[in-house]
Amino acid sequence: MITYSNTKAGFIYDVIMNSIEEKVEVLYIKETNRRLNYRERLAIRNSMQYMRNLIDIEDIPDDAGIAIEYMILNTSKRIDFLITGFNSKKEKNILIIELKQWEHVEVLKS
Repeated sequence: MITYSNTKAGFIYDVIMNSIEEKVEVLYIKETNRRLNYRERLAIRNSMQYMRNLIDIEDIPDDAGIAIEYMILNTSKRIDFLITGFNSKKEKNILIIELKQWEHVEVLKS
């Protein structure tokens, strides 16, 4: 089950129009009957602008697929961000991106 699905062009438009967070939440509620928690909303709010900047390149065609919050069947696991499309040989490709919302990091010395 995918909470949000669009083309690259559609995703970029949704981010620019500041509607991505609401669209993801509406679809998430529809699919799960529950709201996103505060941290999940914050992750979407903070991360999608960065993802827009990352994918807004010529190498990724405007009709490439974008999916957010892909729910893995029969588990409570989700994949944060997917990019789908075809390579130059017309073979199917998928890129899985796991987003992290770290408030701080720590250097560990061994």
